[in-house]
Amino acid sequence: MFTRYRLAYFAGAVVLMGGAVIATAVSQTQTTPAADTSQLPDTSVSTSTPEGYEKGNLSEAGARELMTVSDYERAVAISKAKPVLVFKHSTECEISGAAYRRVAAWVKQKETGAPALFLVKVIERRPISQEIAARSEVKHESPQAILFVDAKPVWNASHEAITGEAIDAALKDIEAQPDAKD
Repeated sequence: MFTRYRLAYFAGAVVLMGGAVIATAVSQTQTTPAADTSQLPDTSVSTSTPEGYEKGNLSEAGARELMTVSDYERAVAISKAKPVLVFKHSTECEISGAAYRRVAAWVKQKETGAPALFLVKVIERRPISQEIAARSEVKHESPQAILFVDAKPVWNASHEAITGEAIDAALKDIEAQPDAKD
């Protein structure tokens, strides 16, 4: 009896058409017996930082990583006292890396006054990422930013729409609401 591994090969392309970004991926899968590793591709992971990526920016900005459902529940509870921004990030995607850097730069620029910031690494923590989508009823995308107030998602954006300006506008809209918290 062999243990089987499912291997997926992806070739992706991002195409700009009329200002819209379209991401396409072609997937081809194969199942290989675990005992025959001679035909498996090299799956070693580089520990170097990809060009253009900066390690630790959101952590240095005070972001806390959500690793369990309990962590997520605590973050939502915090949103009853002050806004909470959850950033869902793919560590293997250049678009997500760019959004990550934009959010990190925005938080650094804000110094104080930024919402509580939480990070979900969607590949490494897929179950919590899926749980957030299910509980918040915000369709999962990556990268994605979700702003919570009073334990409810009040704004979200994905991909290139994740900018400091967009987050500022969402926070301003929340503050302008008559029942907004002080």
